[in-house]
Amino acid sequence: MAKIRFSSIRKVRALSLSPLLALACAYLALTTVNAQTIDTKSTTGWLVVGSDGKHYPETISDSLNQDKGGKLLEWRVSRGLKAMALAKAVAITDLKSIDFDIWSKNDTLVAVQIEDQDKARFHAPVVLQGGKWKHVTLSPRDFKINDDSPVKKTAVQPEQLGNILSFIELGGALKAKDANVLRLDNLHLVRGNPAKAVSAPSVITKPVTINANLAIDKPLDIRPGGKLTITAKQLTLRAPVTVDGGTLVINEARLSAEGRMPHDLSINVKNGGQIIMTNAVWLSSQMTSLNLENASSAEFNNVRFSGSGLTVELKPGNKVELKKVENLGEFVISPGARVNAYDSKGLLFWLIFNKENPTKIELPQEPSVKDWLAPTSAKLDMHIRQSSNIMWGLVVDSGAKVHLNKTNLRAVGMLFTKPGNYAVTGIRNNSTAAFPASLVDRHVELSGSSVQSWNFYPSSRTNLSLSKCLFGELIAFGDGEANITDSTCDGSGGYIGAHHSSKVKLTNSVLQCPIVSFEQSQILLQSCQARSAVSASGQSKIRITSSSLADSPQKLDQAQIEIVRPVEQK
Repeated sequence: MAKIRFSSIRKVRALSLSPLLALACAYLALTTVNAQTIDTKSTTGWLVVGSDGKHYPETISDSLNQDKGGKLLEWRVSRGLKAMALAKAVAITDLKSIDFDIWSKNDTLVAVQIEDQDKARFHAPVVLQGGKWKHVTLSPRDFKINDDSPVKKTAVQPEQLGNILSFIELGGALKAKDANVLRLDNLHLVRGNPAKAVSAPSVITKPVTINANLAIDKPLDIRPGGKLTITAKQLTLRAPVTVDGGTLVINEARLSAEGRMPHDLSINVKNGGQIIMTNAVWLSSQMTSLNLENASSAEFNNVRFSGSGLTVELKPGNKVELKKVENLGEFVISPGARVNAYDSKGLLFWLIFNKENPTKIELPQEPSVKDWLAPTSAKLDMHIRQSSNIMWGLVVDSGAKVHLNKTNLRAVGMLFTKPGNYAVTGIRNNSTAAFPASLVDRHVELSGSSVQSWNFYPSSRTNLSLSKCLFGELIAFGDGEANITDSTCDGSGGYIGAHHSSKVKLTNSVLQCPIVSFEQSQILLQSCQARSAVSASGQSKIRITSSSLADSPQKLDQAQIEIVRPVEQK
């Protein structure tokens, strides 16, 4: 066993996984209740990240509590890394206290780490004795600033805290040789009441400025001639926003987006509308949609995103300007759209290719990009300068002809808009496999590029079959259909979803990601293992037969969820 001395605690201050956790937690559901028990009975919403930046899902499980009965969270730590962190996206703004029970097989040191909205990072060290449970209670004053914190503060300001809580095992940094096992149980948070806020109006048709803390609790429509300028300290988004020819300006606000599931919230900008966000922080409960169409635009200047962020969809004629933006999320870029990014980090660019833009393209091979222009043949007006942690994805539709240099792709998405039947078998994430030969309606040469996640997007009048695949995401649109058998979706690309009147059927599959249905869609699970949240909204339906669930499904709006012959989660 590694002997832990209190002098070793100094080493905690120089080791931070916060930048990795901010990106890794992007798709986790954020819990926002003020006083709550955080679930440690299942792995849902939890992840393990190493100091090498990689996820280690195989190291986390729920196990029986031999001392007290019931289940608890267990994660296994192998050596070779300085540290491994167990993390969950959970609102900690206005934190008053954290208490939990923790156990370690060996003597070790664990740092409980939190980060505020200004990027100041704090830790509280916990010394553990091998083989013994320890009950820990922490308040904000127990946390000290990290040596590597990019922002220095003398103490935690609870009202400034963000939305990631992590437990970092530091045996590797302390030269421990033996692998370790840790267990976490009875995790409780207490938060203070947020500041009172006024409700936003429903319609804006003229210039309006709001300085008071603001809550958008019902749909907001900003029409031509309307300009809403928000300079409030705190802005809470709980309902959709439409900017139809008007302008939305958010300046120096801390915005909390409280969607109920991925892409539950949306901001729709159209008909020349604009959204401008400056000197702000965005705290996300789930991924939020920002849809641009009809010559609309978005501008972000000095904006930082924490937790989840935005999925920005750009149609032809739309434009986005980014300067000093961190971890905004992802951009889905159609030919004819314009994107400029300068001095930004943590961005994923999805480049759409179809019959309109056959091209040979060279993407940067490193995540740091000094100066990159998209080739004119791609019909993508893109310029990326002096930016870091840039990731790339391809979206290829019927008729696409793409030749790519050898590089590292975050994802390849297959879009199906041409009516017909399609089938893919045996594709696997984290591989250098060639593009599926069965999709003869498109030609994609990847030149041996590594692909972290393979994603699928069937649309209207298409029927897609997947079998024996390990993939990252599938979302159906229109009246498209998808049938997945004997496969695993690991969530590396997002989630299983159905929009509009589409139908998705999954049989004998493992689903390590959220499962969500919208509008009038249907999702059918038959003999599946659902290891994350299941949610239905609108008038959608989810039918679950002979399947195991990690948690009780979430039924929203007028949605229906039917469970037939449930199976206990193992």
